[in-house]
Amino acid sequence: MSTNKSNIATDFWEVNMINKKRRIFYILLVSCLAFIVGCSEKKANDKSNGSTTNSTNENATNGSVEDKDKLNQNAQAMGRYIETPCGTIENGVDMGKLTIMEDKTIVILDTRTGDLHTSKDEGETWETEEVRGIKSLLVKPNCEITSGAVNRKGDIFFSYIPWDEITDANATNMERYVYIAKNGEEKEFKLTINNNALRLQKAEFANDGVLYALTIGDEIIKINPDDESVETVFEGESYLNTFAIDGLYLVAEGEGVGYIYNTQTKELIMNDSVLNDFLKANVKGDQLCQLAANDKENAIYVACSEGVYRHVINGNVMEQLVSGELTNLGSPSNRATSFKVKEDGSFLIGYDSGELDSYSYNAEVPSVPSNQIRIYSLRENKTIQQAIVNYRKNNPDVFIKLEIGVTGDDAVTSTDAIQKLNTSILAGDGPDLIVLDGLPMDSYIEKGVLYDLSEAMKEVEQSDTYFTNVTHAYQTENGLYGVPMKFQIPIIIGNEKEITKADSLEKLSQMIQDMRAGDNKTATIMGGYTPKEVLEHLEMGCSAAWLTKEGKIDEEKLNEYLRYAKAIYESELEDLTEDMISTQIGYRKEISDMLNGQMSKLLSITPQLSRMMFGDQQIVVGYVDGINDYQMLLATLKQDTSISYQRFDLQSGYNFIPKGIMGVNSASKDMDTTLDFYKSLYSEKLQEADVREGFPVNKTVFAKLAKGKDITESYIGSSDRNGREVSYHLTIPTDEEMKRLLELAEGLTTPSLMDNTIQDTVETFGEKVLSGEISLDDGVKAIIQKVDLYLQE
Repeated sequence: MSTNKSNIATDFWEVNMINKKRRIFYILLVSCLAFIVGCSEKKANDKSNGSTTNSTNENATNGSVEDKDKLNQNAQAMGRYIETPCGTIENGVDMGKLTIMEDKTIVILDTRTGDLHTSKDEGETWETEEVRGIKSLLVKPNCEITSGAVNRKGDIFFSYIPWDEITDANATNMERYVYIAKNGEEKEFKLTINNNALRLQKAEFANDGVLYALTIGDEIIKINPDDESVETVFEGESYLNTFAIDGLYLVAEGEGVGYIYNTQTKELIMNDSVLNDFLKANVKGDQLCQLAANDKENAIYVACSEGVYRHVINGNVMEQLVSGELTNLGSPSNRATSFKVKEDGSFLIGYDSGELDSYSYNAEVPSVPSNQIRIYSLRENKTIQQAIVNYRKNNPDVFIKLEIGVTGDDAVTSTDAIQKLNTSILAGDGPDLIVLDGLPMDSYIEKGVLYDLSEAMKEVEQSDTYFTNVTHAYQTENGLYGVPMKFQIPIIIGNEKEITKADSLEKLSQMIQDMRAGDNKTATIMGGYTPKEVLEHLEMGCSAAWLTKEGKIDEEKLNEYLRYAKAIYESELEDLTEDMISTQIGYRKEISDMLNGQMSKLLSITPQLSRMMFGDQQIVVGYVDGINDYQMLLATLKQDTSISYQRFDLQSGYNFIPKGIMGVNSASKDMDTTLDFYKSLYSEKLQEADVREGFPVNKTVFAKLAKGKDITESYIGSSDRNGREVSYHLTIPTDEEMKRLLELAEGLTTPSLMDNTIQDTVETFGEKVLSGEISLDDGVKAIIQKVDLYLQE
C-alpha cells in the first residue's frame, strides 16, 4: 500500500489543463486519468511536418511518403540510422537520468530504486551499485525523490521532500538537497528560496559541471552546492516541459516554444520560427520530446514521436535523421525519457519502458525497407501505432506506412477524408489494411472491398482464447470482414434503486424527470449541460438500433431516440443557469483543444465519477475504458455502498463500443505480408500494450489485467474549484471483482454504430431538435433524407 502526502488534491480539469506537466500534482490521478492526455490527435495525414520539416541529408528519410512512386523512389536510396537495443538491466530501470561520462562510460541514476547503473561497453553489459543516500530515504514512508543527476566525473545530486516531517503545507523550504562527490563525501543542504514554487522536477549537469534545474514554477535555475546559492537563468512564458544542457547551449521546450540559452553570452533565443513551428506541430498532448544541443554544430536536436531531428539555430529546416515510423520513437506506449548525442554522431535514447536504444548510421542499408504495406485509419489509433513498432522489430525488412485521414491539424473533415480514401480504393490504389472505425463498413463489404477474414481468425484463435462475442460480432453468413482489436463497455452508475429502473429510453427519461423533481441542488442529473452532451451519452445505449437489417434508417427508433433525448435535455436544463452552461462550454472547448477534438474521451467514467461524488450530477453514463477505469469504479462503490452499476441498455442491449475494427483490402498486392501483420494484431504482446483504447479481445491478456505492474493499491484525491474534496482508496481488483468484469464482457453482443457520417448526421440535426431550432418531425426527416443519400453513394 502506498500513500503520498505530497499529492495536494486537485480538480480533474486543473490536473490536466492548468497543471498538466507538474508531476507533483498529476501523480494524484495518473493511474486513472492518463487516458486524457494519451489520446491527442497529432499525426499528420502523411506524417510529414509541412514546410518546416526537410532534410539536407539526401539519405535521411523524412517519413512523409506521398504516393507509391515516392515510396519506390525512397526504397532505392541507401543509408539510415539503425536502432539497436542495448543490454537489459535486471528488474528494469528508470531511464530518465542518463549521463555519458568523460571516459565514455554510460551511467543511469534510478532515483526510484536508489541504484546507479554503469556500462563501460556501450550498454552491452551493466554493473549496479547502491546510492546509499537515496536508498536510506526510500525506505522511509512518504519520502519523495523529486530530481537527480550525475555529472561527467561521477558526482551525484538529488533533491527530496520528507513529507512526514512537513507540518505546514505552505512551507517554503520543504525540499532538501544532497550532493555526493565521487569520493563518497556527502553534503546535505537547503536553498534560500522565497516560495515553494522553486521545487525541482528535473536537474542536469552541464559538461563543465555546472548544475541546472527546472522548477515546478517553470523556471530554469543554476544551483551552486558549494555556497548553497540559487540563480534564476530564465523563466518560461508558459509551462516548461523539459530542458537539456550539454556544452554552450541550454535548450528547453514548453507549449510549442523552444528556448535556446547561451550560457556564455546569457542570450536567450525564443523566436526561432522554424523550431517553434515544428514543436507546435509535433510536440503536444502526451507526445513530449527530449532535447540535446551541439555547440560545435551550433545545432539543436529534438527526439519526439516523429523521429530525431537536427536544427541549426535560426536555420530554415528541421532535418530528420531518424524516422519515428522505423523506430521505438513511434511507439505510443514507449515514451522517450532521455536523449544523448554522442561525439561520433550516434545517439542514445532511453524509454519509460526501461529500454535503452543506440542509433548509429549505416550507409549500406536502404533508407526505407523495400517491402512495404500501407494502413489507413480515419483518426489516430494508438494500438495500430504500437503494432507497427512491434512488427518492425521482428520484420526489419518491412516498411509499414500509416495514413491518418483526420488529424485536426488542418481543415480536412471526416467527409473529405472518406471521399479521398474511397477514390484511392476505386482507383486500385487503396491501403492494404483499413481501420474501419468511422468508415462505411457495410458499403465496403457490399462492393467487395474487404477480404474475408474467417480463415485468418481461425488460425489466430487456435493459438489463444478470445472474446469471440467481440471478435465475431460482425460475422455474417457471407464471411467476417471486420474484427475489433479492443472494446469499451458502456455502463450506468448511480443509486442502485434508481438505475435498475433505467432499462429503456422511456424509463431512463422518466427516472431523470423524477430525480430532477425531487432535487433542486444538483446541477444536472446525468451531466448533460448541452444538447450535444445529452446525445453523446444516450448514443452509447441506442445507436446500434438505428439501422434496419436492410441497412436503412429505422424511422421509429430514431423518432423515439430524439423524442426522449429532448425530454431528458429539458430535465437537465431545468436548474441550470446561463453562467453554468457557458462555463461548461468553456471547459469543453479547452479540453477539445487539448485533445484536438477527440471529445469521446470525456465519456469515460473516470472524469464523471468525481463530479458525481461532488454532487454535481446524480448518475454517470459512460464507458469503462480499461482496468484503471474499473479500479476507480470499485473505489467509488466502496466509498458509497448505495451506488451500483449495470449495462447501459436502452434501444439496444448488451452493447459494447468496438475499437480498432480491422479490415483487409481484398486488392492488397502483398496479401501474405498483410495477413501476417493482421494476425499479429491479436497476439498477446500487442494486446497487453496499455494505450488506453479499451479492453483487450485476447482473454489471456484480460485475465492478467489486475496483475499488471502499474496496478497497485494507493490513495488518490481530488478537489474542485470550490474547495470540495473527495479521496479514493484504489485497490487491486479481487478475483471475484475480476470475475464480474469478465462475465460482463462475455455477455456483450451488440457493437455500437461506428459509421462516422451517420453519427454526425444524427448528432447535427439532433442538437437542433433538442434546442428547439427545428421540430422533431423535421429533424427525423432531415436525418433520413441525408443518410439515405449517403448510403446510395
